[in-house]
Amino acid sequence: MNSSVYFLKSLEDVVGNLSEVGEIDGHPIATIGGVTVAIPEELADKLRDLKGSRVGVLRDDMGGYRLRERLSVSTRR
Repeated sequence: MNSSVYFLKSLEDVVGNLSEVGEIDGHPIATIGGVTVAIPEELADKLRDLKGSRVGVLRDDMGGYRLRERLSVSTRR
């Protein structure tokens, strides 16, 4: 687990493969696309079952978080 934790700003997101869900100093974190981000506990509970899946997490403009589950990778031709 990466010890450098990023805190999403309002309307910022992270998208990628979910490789880890855990805690650092008692605070929930998730590693998505190689970026370790701080997340709320209720989101950590949802993410635990999605390890290995492609997900997206958005911090909305009200301070909440939105989860997109099992995103497919589009291939453009």
